[in-house]
Amino acid sequence: MPRHGSLKANLLKSTDSPVLVSASSVDGGGLFAYERGRVERIDNLTTMGLCIAGDKLARVLKSPDITETMTELLVYDGRGVERYYRFDGFGCPHDIAWSGSQFLVIASTQSKILWISRAGDVERVWQAPGEGDSWHINSLARAGDEWYVSVFGKFARHRGWAEELHGTSGLLLRISDNKEICTGLSQPHSPRFSDGKWLICNSVRHELVQIDPGSGKVERRLKLDGYTRGLAVFDDVLLVGESAKRYAVTRPNAAICAIDRKTWEVIDRTELKTKEIYELLPVPRPLLQGARAGFRTSRTRNAEEDHHYLFQLAGVEPVRMWATGEPLPPEAMKVSVSARVPDVMQCGETLEIPVWVTNLGGAILVSAPPNPVSICYRWTRSDDGTEIAAGQWIHTPLPRSAPPGDPITATALVAAPDDPGEYVLILTLLQENVAWFDRVNSDNATVHAVTVLPSRTATPELETQRSFGSLTIDLESSPSLPPERGSAGT
Repeated sequence: MPRHGSLKANLLKSTDSPVLVSASSVDGGGLFAYERGRVERIDNLTTMGLCIAGDKLARVLKSPDITETMTELLVYDGRGVERYYRFDGFGCPHDIAWSGSQFLVIASTQSKILWISRAGDVERVWQAPGEGDSWHINSLARAGDEWYVSVFGKFARHRGWAEELHGTSGLLLRISDNKEICTGLSQPHSPRFSDGKWLICNSVRHELVQIDPGSGKVERRLKLDGYTRGLAVFDDVLLVGESAKRYAVTRPNAAICAIDRKTWEVIDRTELKTKEIYELLPVPRPLLQGARAGFRTSRTRNAEEDHHYLFQLAGVEPVRMWATGEPLPPEAMKVSVSARVPDVMQCGETLEIPVWVTNLGGAILVSAPPNPVSICYRWTRSDDGTEIAAGQWIHTPLPRSAPPGDPITATALVAAPDDPGEYVLILTLLQENVAWFDRVNSDNATVHAVTVLPSRTATPELETQRSFGSLTIDLESSPSLPPERGSAGT
C-alpha cells in the first residue's frame, strides 16, 4: 500500500524535474505533465516515444490506424514546436532516442530502427529478421557507447509473439552485435541502465525488475498493479507507468506508481484519465513550457486565435478581430441599450444614470483610441424635435471591453439642459469621429421623456426625492439605484 505523511512528501520532493507522460491510447491518449503527484493534461495527440535531444524535446506521434505506414515526429524548444517530420513507409512507431547527432526511431511494424539526421534524412537502418512485426522491438536504451533494444521475442512469423502472451521469450538485445544481455522476460519495455544495473518493465507480468548485466539474473522484482511501461529514474524515487485493461488488468485508468528506490516499496500512485502509458520522461521546465505551447509559438497569432474563440462562443462571425478603437463598420454598430432615467431633472444638474448595454454586433467594443466607443446622449425638445446643445454631452467610457453578446452595466453621467421645459433624452453609444450608433439604426438607443425644472424652484423635497418612472426613490436612504432595467426605445 502507498505510504503517507512526511516520508512520502520528502521522497516525492526528490523528483525535482517535471515528468512528461506519453499516453498511447487511441481513445484518450495525448501528453500529460506529472509533478509530485499532480497531473496536468497538455494535449490529446496520441503519443509514443519521447526523448531529450540536446536542448530540444522530441516526440513520436501514434496514428489511430495501426495499419498506416507513416511516422510523425515533433521537435520542441522552449517556445513550442520547432520542427515537424514525416516519414512515409514506416509504421507503428514506438520509441525515440537521441545519439547526439541523430534520432533513433523504432518502426515496430517493420521491425526496424531508423537513424535520422536533423535534416530529416534516414541515414541508417537496422532490421530484425522475420516477417513484419515478428520480434516487436519497442524501447531503446543507451549504456556507455552501446545501444540496446527490448524485444518481445525472436519469432519468424508476423506477430508470432502474440501467440505466447504469458511466455518468457522477451529479451534485451545489444544492437551492435545482436548479443542477448538478459532473457526470460515477458513483453519487456523501458530498459534503463542505472548504478550498474538494468531496470526493466516486465510488462505482461506487471513487474519492475532489476537485472545484473553480467549474469543476466533478476536481483529484485516488484509486482505492480498494471501493464508496466514507462520508467523515470530519480535519486530516491522510481516512477513506473501502469497501463489499464491489458491482459487481465482490472483498474479503469492508467496510473503512475512512485517507488522508494532504496526499499522498493510503493509510496504513491496517481491515476491519469487515459488507458495506456508509453513513456515517462523527466524534462527541464523550459521544455515543459514548450510542450504546453505546442504550435502556439506566435504571441500575436495566439491572441488572434483567442479572439476567434470568443466570437465562436458568441456564435457570430467577426467583422473585426482586435480590441482597438479603429472605426467600426456600420454592421458592427448594433447594441441593446436600456437605462433607468428620472422623469424630472433640474436645469444644469448632472446625474449618474444606470445604463445596461449588450453588444449585438460582430466586433469588440472598446473605449480606446483613436476612435473610442462611449456611452453618450442627446437632448431634443418634445414639441418640435429640435436638438439642443445641452451641457457638455458628456462621454462615459465603457467600464471594460465588450465582446459580441456581452452585457455591460455602467453608470453614465448626464447633464440636464440649461433651460426648463419638456425634453426627450436619447441615450446611445458614440464612436468618436465616426458615428452615433442610433443614427446607424434607431434601435441602438433608449429614449425617455424628461421634465426639466428651473433650478430656482428646487425644494428640499425635490432635493431628497426623485421619480424614476413609476418608482419614487429616497436618495438619502437608498444611495444605489434599483437594478431593474428600463425598456429600450420607449
